[in-house]
Amino acid sequence: MRQSFLLVLLVLFMTSLLCFVGCSRDSGIIDIPIDPDIPDGWVIKNMFIRDIEISISESRPAQVMVTVYGGSHPDTCVAVHEVYHKREGNIIYIQATKTVPGTDIVVTCGTAVTEPQKHVSIGEFTVGEYKVIANGIEQMFRIEEDESWIIRNSPFIDDFEILISESRPAQVTVNVEGNFWEACIPFLETHQKQEGNSISIQIIEKIPSGIRCPLRKDRPSAYLHLPRGFTGYQSQVSIGEFTAGEYTVEVNGITEVFVIE
Repeated sequence: MRQSFLLVLLVLFMTSLLCFVGCSRDSGIIDIPIDPDIPDGWVIKNMFIRDIEISISESRPAQVMVTVYGGSHPDTCVAVHEVYHKREGNIIYIQATKTVPGTDIVVTCGTAVTEPQKHVSIGEFTVGEYKVIANGIEQMFRIEEDESWIIRNSPFIDDFEILISESRPAQVTVNVEGNFWEACIPFLETHQKQEGNSISIQIIEKIPSGIRCPLRKDRPSAYLHLPRGFTGYQSQVSIGEFTAGEYTVEVNGITEVFVIE
């Protein structure tokens, strides 16, 4: 009798443990919002996904697009409703839904076979390995280093000028002037951020990998003057709209202040 009682307790304990482990986790569950535009009598259901295709941009961080291919539907009433996604670490969950007529309405549907597809942008990704799970279909993708470009130190900046429009709020543009000391001209990439009334701009050089850029023969030991043979450049950076106030702009370590009246 005692052994039977202990066995029952063990079974109840294991059942509770399994329920806790399996039922308390909500990973991958996407809350589908209520859509007020769905006609009365129509319902939203999960769509069967036949396949997915992942497209990765060449830029870094990479923009990733997922194309969802639905299975064949024997009538014209079934339509793709929406494709939802959420990210948890390196796993991206995608849930595709469809609209179908409910049992309480009568509609006329054609017999044409449709194979719906939908594109969804799932965001920006840095170097690493990721997994997409779309209605049960799993597919891995990897973001590699962008080896087509070599990123180098910031270019030499001679000066920069702050241009302010007369309209209000004022449009502000930073005109940067500098020089390259190499025989080939790199591509300039600009990054900017604003924290309060401080704007930081970083300009970096990028050259195609595999291309040598020999130094000019008249390269000085220090950037104290501009000898013959230097190649000048200009770069205009629009930093947005600004209301009245005093602001600070820093470009590759050089700082200036401007005031909007």
